[in-house]
Formats: sequence, structure tokens, C-alpha cells
Amino acid sequence: MKKVRNLKKRGAFTIIEVAIVLVFAGAAAVAVFTIYNQLYLPSQADSKHEEVASVIAGIDRSKRLNNNVYPVGNGGKISTIANIVNSMGGANSIVNVQDWTYNCPAGAGSTITLSTNPFEDTVVRDLVIGLVNTNNKPWVATANGNAVTITKANVTCN
Repeated sequence: MKKVRNLKKRGAFTIIEVAIVLVFAGAAAVAVFTIYNQLYLPSQADSKHEEVASVIAGIDRSKRLNNNVYPVGNGGKISTIANIVNSMGGANSIVNVQDWTYNCPAGAGSTITLSTNPFEDTVVRDLVIGLVNTNNKPWVATANGNAVTITKANVTCN
């Protein structure tokens, strides 16, 4: 009985108590990681996909307003192509995508290449690629480092 009292006076934790705390801390970390991956990242991807879809819609709208011909681009910033900027609602509506690049060589049989800014999280980048490839056909998205390259082949640009 005296030994038990001495242990309690010392205030030390047993190995079992420490193990139980570590198990609970590990379970909490796994729960936070799971919630982050299942809720937050897809939400970010949806938001980024909305930006991509808006740019694609602006590019397609500028085609309709230009006798069904896409505007020529030389790989510079999309914010420098007035037809696309105007089709997206003006300079204020492209703030998040103004540094994206747009390329479409003049002529028939061209391929439009649209490049986003780099993503901070490759999981979000990959989710956006999946959303574009599912929801924005015939546009095709691929990874390009941390950025996304979106293409549409066999178009006429002028």
C-alpha cells in the first residue's frame, strides 16, 4: 500500500496512459486530415473550376461574336485580348485569371492553349483537371507542373 501511495505522490504517467493519449491524438489528426481532404479541397477545386468555366465561356462567346472564329493569341496574358476580356464582362471580371496565358495561332486547324497560374495544392489541381475533362468537353485539361493547360484542337483563329 505504501508503494502505491509513493507512485501517486510522484505524479508520473504510466506507459499505458501515455499510449492512450497518443492514440486519441493520432485519431484526431486523422479526422482533421480526412475532413480537410474530403470537404475543403473539393470546395477549392469547385471554385477554381468555376473560374476555368468562365474563361472557356468567354472564349467561346468571343468566337460567336467574331463570325465563329476564335481570337488570335500569341501566348501572352489573356488580359491583353480585348475580345475575350469583353466577352467575360470586362476587366473587373477577370481579376483572378488576368495572368493566365492564351495562345491560338492564326489559321484553320489551330489549337487553343490556355494556361492557368500555378496551383498551391496539386490535389486541387488534379480535381480541377477532372472537372474540366468531365464538364467542359471538347476542351481537354492536363497538368503542366503545378499549373493546368487547357486545350481545344482543330479550331480556326483569326
